Amino acid sequence: MINILNSQQIFNSPMSSRMANYQIHAQLNTKEKSLHGRQWLEWRNNSDVMVDELQFHLYMNGFRNKSSSFFAGIPERRLKLIKEEDLGGIDILRFAIHGKEVLLDSIEYIQPDDGNSDDSTVIQVPLPEPVKPGEVVQIQINFICQLPRIIARTGYIDNFFMLGQWFPKIGVFRDGQWICHQFFRNSEFFADFGVYEIELTLPQEYVVGATGLLLKQEINDSLKTLNYRAEDVHDFVITAWPDYRKVVRELNGIDVILLYAPEHSGKVERYFDIIEASLNYTAEWLMPYPYPQLTMVDVPIYAYRAGGMEYPCLISCGSVWGTPDNIRIFLEEYTVHEFIHQYFYGILASNESEEPWLDEGFTSYATQKLLSHIYGLNRSASTFLNVLVGAHDSRKKSYMRHPDLSTTMKPSWKFKKGTYGLSTYSKPMLALQTLENYLGSSLMDSIITAYLNQWKFKHPKTKNFTDIVQEFTSQDMQWFFQQALFDSCVLDYSVKLIQQKRDASGSFFGSEIVVLRLGDFIFPVEIEYIFRDGSTVMTNWDGADSVYTLTVSGPEPVVSARVDPQQKIWLDVNWTNNSYTIRDKSTAFYRHGLKALKFYQQILLGLFSL
Repeated sequence: MINILNSQQIFNSPMSSRMANYQIHAQLNTKEKSLHGRQWLEWRNNSDVMVDELQFHLYMNGFRNKSSSFFAGIPERRLKLIKEEDLGGIDILRFAIHGKEVLLDSIEYIQPDDGNSDDSTVIQVPLPEPVKPGEVVQIQINFICQLPRIIARTGYIDNFFMLGQWFPKIGVFRDGQWICHQFFRNSEFFADFGVYEIELTLPQEYVVGATGLLLKQEINDSLKTLNYRAEDVHDFVITAWPDYRKVVRELNGIDVILLYAPEHSGKVERYFDIIEASLNYTAEWLMPYPYPQLTMVDVPIYAYRAGGMEYPCLISCGSVWGTPDNIRIFLEEYTVHEFIHQYFYGILASNESEEPWLDEGFTSYATQKLLSHIYGLNRSASTFLNVLVGAHDSRKKSYMRHPDLSTTMKPSWKFKKGTYGLSTYSKPMLALQTLENYLGSSLMDSIITAYLNQWKFKHPKTKNFTDIVQEFTSQDMQWFFQQALFDSCVLDYSVKLIQQKRDASGSFFGSEIVVLRLGDFIFPVEIEYIFRDGSTVMTNWDGADSVYTLTVSGPEPVVSARVDPQQKIWLDVNWTNNSYTIRDKSTAFYRHGLKALKFYQQILLGLFSL
């Protein structure tokens, strides 16, 4: 391999197995909207079986034609707006193994997931000799990438570039087989950890952000060449735009870089405030951010489709000019969500194609926890016009609409239209918070910390997390995970009725509280009831019966009852039916007032929700 950067070391010792190590020399032609690359890859067979073929992702070929599997997820009305000249793709010009040429005709496009012959996002390359366990294979690939106009995540608009998944990327060989899924609209990315050394040449007026540390820069006439290195990451992204403004600050020993659109200069302090708070919170709750640099990219409004995406050591955010400080649904929530992905996706590199909830669900759960810690649970997204909106509200609203549409445990490409976000973001967030409330915050924190420590810089699966829950709780929690992840059960408890019991003479001797399980999700609940004299009793119910009658004896009648009085069960689809009262009807005024407040909150969520 050609040593581009003389192996300048970042970490004293590796944090990961470094199974796939890349050196790429790339030249960005900003006029032709193309990228020419020469790539050297060292890949180690870390399995105990012989490997006789390699598989690579060519993600950019998702934009090669409108018949690709990626475009199958695009609404027809939007598909018609995409012009042929907006498409792109990647072509391999040379492929060599240990310096020996591989005939390009022997490279085969495969479609392991849907059999779509028009999809060319995965290739299979036969090896002249099998790679033995523990052996390293050296691969050289020359390629040209014609960038698409930004449709989703990657490409160009005018002179703005976001280069994600721009190079041939080897799949993951695990359990005796290749995991190299096609590129679908819902699916994201899965790769092994390694070292990336990137040499990028482009016009010198461009301001550049990237995953790695900038170690060297050379200017030659109108061009400049930038040398980057990143260690213990599983991807490398580049953004370039002449109009970026750049601010660099050291926070917690980390160089935090903000690249922002000029019209968003008024948002600079908000970005640094929220990322500093995020770094502090995750350092205490999870682990300190392990890399020496983090780049936040505030994309221009016309390139908004490149915003809201996570990459190792670089996150693309988004803000809107003129948005008041007390509307945090854009800038703060985007930034926190993408930053949290540095842990759930970046450090815990789960398979986003096969088990997307491990990435998006955990990130959504941690996002609302972090924002609630900073701003308060019911005001973490907005306090605009004194209407309080929590970071969890839009997720709860999404789930409440169609809670039984799909299960969570499903490969990303198998979700039907309109169910992916609900099933991988919203429901898992509510499930994890429900689990925390059931187990207790301290125990849940211990579980999350153990999960991170055991699986950092590896590829955890759902079973790895549930096994840790089992270990820490010393009880069988499969009843919860089966319903929350593998089934489409609906959880809804309601207090239907309170009635007073009298004997034949009309004398009062007790009360009956009728509680209903309206859904098929069974969950232990608390029931609180209040006597006429104001005294309160809390009792537990296993939640199994569809109708449960609680008989209460005593001299005082029960006048009010509430199931799940502390609202611990976030998966409950309807909290408004959790209580019942036979007090005087003056409380109706307050109830209608709360309904009006909820109406205004729904308007705000509709206007500004992610």
